[in-house]
Amino acid sequence: MGKAVRIQLAIQGGGAKIIGLVAAAEALQAIQKTGTIEITRLAGTSAGAIVATLLSAGVDMGQLRLSLGTGELKQLFENYSKPGPLSIAKQLIAGSPICDPEPIRNFLRALLAGVKKEHLSDLKPEVQIVSANVAMSCKHSHPSSDTLLEALMSSTALPFVFRVWDNRKQPQAQTGFKVFLQMLPGPWQRQGDPREVQADTDKEYPLLVDGGICENLPINELLKDEYELGPVVAITFSSGKYYRPNSIFGFGKAVMDTAIDNSVHRARSLLPSSAIFEIGQWFPISTLDFAEAIDAAGTVAQPGEPYLTVRQKAKEFFERYIQRQQDGNPATSYDPWSSENTTVRKVMEANWHVCSTFCRPKIRFDYVSMVVTIYGSGEDQLTLKCRFSVLDEPMTAIRLSVMNTINNDYLGRTSWTLHSVATPEKEIKATTVPIRDPGDPESRWIALYFEKPLPTNSGPYELEIVDFADVILDKLELKKEDTLEFWSDRATGQTDAIELVVIHSNKTHLTVESKPEYRHLTAETITSRQDKDRFRGTLPRDRFDVTGLRIMAVPDAKAGMLIHLHT
Repeated sequence: MGKAVRIQLAIQGGGAKIIGLVAAAEALQAIQKTGTIEITRLAGTSAGAIVATLLSAGVDMGQLRLSLGTGELKQLFENYSKPGPLSIAKQLIAGSPICDPEPIRNFLRALLAGVKKEHLSDLKPEVQIVSANVAMSCKHSHPSSDTLLEALMSSTALPFVFRVWDNRKQPQAQTGFKVFLQMLPGPWQRQGDPREVQADTDKEYPLLVDGGICENLPINELLKDEYELGPVVAITFSSGKYYRPNSIFGFGKAVMDTAIDNSVHRARSLLPSSAIFEIGQWFPISTLDFAEAIDAAGTVAQPGEPYLTVRQKAKEFFERYIQRQQDGNPATSYDPWSSENTTVRKVMEANWHVCSTFCRPKIRFDYVSMVVTIYGSGEDQLTLKCRFSVLDEPMTAIRLSVMNTINNDYLGRTSWTLHSVATPEKEIKATTVPIRDPGDPESRWIALYFEKPLPTNSGPYELEIVDFADVILDKLELKKEDTLEFWSDRATGQTDAIELVVIHSNKTHLTVESKPEYRHLTAETITSRQDKDRFRGTLPRDRFDVTGLRIMAVPDAKAGMLIHLHT
């Protein structure tokens, strides 16, 4: 048996969709027992936090399914009936949550009963549970000293439904006789700025609600330690169908869904598609469909059909992921480009010429997006995404560039995926061969030969490459300027859009200009908040900024783009 593949696991929240998360976790737990995969750390929000906690604690996911289907979840569902508008208004005016949170507490207490672990620090591997701190308007990662029960209560506390404000935690809000006392001189008078007193109170007693509001797929903390603990893999859900709201309750739900879904989209944009297991539209259970979730859990004898579907698809996904990691990218499992062996160098140069023969057919690009992230920690990231179509000749191979990294024995954790837009879950397989451009001895290239050539007049296809290196734009620091370039000698016809973007510390001011021959084209500098958030993802606004160019309708003769960056 080979060495176990190490991963960090992030699990999205989802209310009643927890039953789908349990199905995926059961498949993963079964693979864990074979010794082919090791989970080094987990993170979860709301329902995802519950599953992450129980998975870390070694709870049998199959038994958890039975418990949810015939016990705790069913009992929880029976505790809640849909409240009417008058009941909702009465509760909120009184400063009380719409629903009593105690059944939720009893539900979680029952799930944790067999765990025999009280605090987050007791869990191995470590689990990060995320809530939203609405008093401080930020994400709250629960410290290891927190109890599992209270951390999960906060992470699942839907605002208004299970948790509201607490006037007892607002020392500046005085009423009745206490107001009169403050008007009289004496030792009872409150000293200092009330805002400072409130800040101390907020720090000691944070106002925490469901973490999905700010980070429903918590991967940000995990990404920082990929090099040490392994790549991040996510279990998530596809977006549901959206409808224009036509009532106050529908509008409130739509606002909440927008905030939650947008946080998930940002998180997913930071991961390669090969590291995301998506529970798709074929899973017919929404966040509040508790009755359907109970049906999906099934009986002692047989799980429901939705549960079985998720479990099987999760099994296939993780087996493919493990196989891909164990096979490795042959060009990145060692460093043939630095070899002093003359034969090795000649073979790679010969492979370049062979690949050039297969790479002659023209292709048409719909869009290209190249994003460089400068983390400032000795390792930068490049992500290239493009959509293209094959034209009048079959496509047999494609060339990719790879970069140097911190550890030369493991070149950049370079990963790539290629799939047809029509069937995104079916990855196109390829054989990898290291090649070298004879005209540029320092370059490092990989040739991907498809197992089956892409047919004539087919597509569109989507290619994504994620590459890491010590420093990508090294001349920025040394010479105060550098270039970022995309070019394809195979492109023909108009390319709808090319984006070249740098995400960098906001302490570094970058100016950007396109290569002179492109200045007659329409160039839109990426400055809008929407664009910046799309590229920045979960990186904090107060530390990272976005600089770049978007060029639209790039003509046939100018299918590439080059920008100059200056500090």
